Amino acid sequence: MRMPSVPTHSNGHVLTEPERQLRRLLISGRTRAQSAKLMAVTRQELTALEASMRKKRRARAARSERSHTNPDLRRRLGAHVRALRVSRRMTQADLAGDEFTAAFISMIEGGKAAPSLDSLAYFAARLQVSLRELVPPEL
Repeated sequence: MRMPSVPTHSNGHVLTEPERQLRRLLISGRTRAQSAKLMAVTRQELTALEASMRKKRRARAARSERSHTNPDLRRRLGAHVRALRVSRRMTQADLAGDEFTAAFISMIEGGKAAPSLDSLAYFAARLQVSLRELVPPEL
């Protein structure tokens, strides 16, 4: 039986290989016990994986509920982040590093996503600017 394809990222969150493997097994109809046996993990480890996946889903749901940010502010912030990134000759993947995806950076730069304060602090560090410099002066 062919296993279903599962993405490596989910809305900015990196899915670990064990999380992807568990998702594939559960999607294909395996029980928790069968999945634990096939993955050669204990039930406690399986429970921890499920908790990690639930936490990522909740974070994604919470972000979608808060997506009422002013679209004009998102566009201006995104344009400023893009200008800083391009001036430093960085790619979107360079700015994303190990914590985010290039697709998420693209969404920010296009004004489609509003990054959290923690995300902005991470991007400021990657761009080697202060958090205040990351935010456009007119905001």
